[in-house]
Amino acid sequence: MGNSGTEQRDALFRLFERLDINKDGQLDEAEFGEILERLGWDSPAEVRSLEFAAMDGDSDGLVGFEEFADWWLDQN
Repeated sequence: MGNSGTEQRDALFRLFERLDINKDGQLDEAEFGEILERLGWDSPAEVRSLEFAAMDGDSDGLVGFEEFADWWLDQN
C-alpha cells in the first residue's frame, strides 16, 4: 500500500518537531529552509523566501505545522 495522506502528515510532523530548534511549535524561515533541504526540495533562496511568505498568513515571520503541512502536501 502507498503512503497515505495521514502517513505523510505524520512523517512531516516528526520532521517538523525535530527541526523546530526552539521548540515553539512554529518554524522561522531558517528552520523552513532546513526542512526543505532535508525533503530534497531544491530551490533558490529567493523562491524559498517567497514560499515562506505565502504560507505566513499573519506576516509574523513564523509558520505553524498545519500551514506547513498543507503547503507541502499541495506542492507534492
